[in-house]
Amino acid sequence: MQLHEISRHFGAGHTRVTALEDVSLQVAPGELVAVMGPSGSGKSTMLACAAGLDEPSSGRVQVGQQVLTGLSDDALTETRRKHIGFVFQSYNLLPSLTAADNIRLPFELGGDRPDETRIAELVERLRIGDRLDHLPGALSGGQQQRVAIARALTTRPNVVFADEPTGALDTASAREVLDLLAEEAALGQAIMLVTHDPMVAARASRIVFLQDGRVQREVSGLSAEQIATEMVQLAGASR
Repeated sequence: MQLHEISRHFGAGHTRVTALEDVSLQVAPGELVAVMGPSGSGKSTMLACAAGLDEPSSGRVQVGQQVLTGLSDDALTETRRKHIGFVFQSYNLLPSLTAADNIRLPFELGGDRPDETRIAELVERLRIGDRLDHLPGALSGGQQQRVAIARALTTRPNVVFADEPTGALDTASAREVLDLLAEEAALGQAIMLVTHDPMVAARASRIVFLQDGRVQREVSGLSAEQIATEMVQLAGASR
């Protein structure tokens, strides 16, 4: 996945707001990259542009050999279905479908036979086997998040984007999810997640710090304590 000098502006004239400014970033297969920054730094906007859920005002987004920028809605939908998984902070499960049907949804939308072996593996790893026949409204926030993670991973997409994937989870569940994401990356997926949690970011192979819509620095090998210090400094320096 590559971002090449993408910018995202909202509004025009004196009311124009710049969410991203000339952001370039690459996440290679096998990498688990964490994106951090103060509130309003552009993290979620960058994730949405990278996943083809939002159109940058300028620049180029590429997933594998496919340039997303400028694609028609139909072509973009097809590319996202085949190559991209997304874990939303708000889960985005369909309320009328059971947990099991939500997990199978990417297969159903593509007219493909669900990979029941893969689904069973994810269900076991995420400990949601006893909740599969429940509608989302009957699940806790943490259970909904784990269903959403299973849905994002089930088709083995080339790249997975996750917006605060451990935000609704307890410490033990968060550790299990991070273990799973790290294993998926090791098998060749590119994974980019947004997080505010230094413990989560410390598990990443690389950390990208955003500030005021720009990449401030990229680092590897920091402890959770060092990451927390970086975040405090960024927050103090933000406009």
